[in-house]
This record gives sequence, structure tokens and C-alpha cells, in this order.
Amino acid sequence: MKTVRRIWRRGKACIATGLPVDVSSRIPGRVGRKRVQFDPNQMKEIPLRRRTNIRSLSKALNIPKSTLHKRIKKGYYKEMVGITGIKDEYPSPTSQYELTRIAPTILADQQ
Repeated sequence: MKTVRRIWRRGKACIATGLPVDVSSRIPGRVGRKRVQFDPNQMKEIPLRRRTNIRSLSKALNIPKSTLHKRIKKGYYKEMVGITGIKDEYPSPTSQYELTRIAPTILADQQ
């Protein structure tokens, strides 16, 4: 009841003074789940063969695979990660072959 009463009083006080009603939390930023902290320079020290997939990289950094995957997708570690398959800049030979089979005119226009 205390919380409801406090919020109700804040709303009534805003109405009495003619201000827009604002009963939002006054402690933003201090609540919720905290981010897992780790040094991105650690990633540079890991050899390339351990950075070729998310599983081995997360094991080397000692952080969960899901956390690492989310951060890579957001673009935090683009220049340091040697993981293939997350964002391919160049089409693979298999996809080149598939393009020639499906749409030869598209491939001809690209070259």
C-alpha cells in the first residue's frame, strides 16, 4: 500500500500544480541486470585458430556463447574477431555456383 499511496500522491501533486503527470521511476540506470564486463584487448591476445568460431572464442574468454554472439551481432568486436559466417563480405564458391545455376543474368550484371 505504501508504494501505491506514494505514486498516487505524486500524481495528485502534479495535477494540483498544473504540470503533466509524471509518476515514472526516479532511479533509472541503477536497476536491472548488469552487463558482463571484460577487456576487449583480451581478444587480440587469443590466437586466430581459437577465434575461428564462437564456441572456442567464448571458451578462451570465459564468457557465455550467447553473450559473445549478441555483442558480435551488435558490432562491438568486428575488427578483432576472425569468425566466418556471421557476416560474409565475399560470396563463397558454393554460392557463386548456385547463382550461376539459378540466375545467370544476375551474375553477369555483377561482373
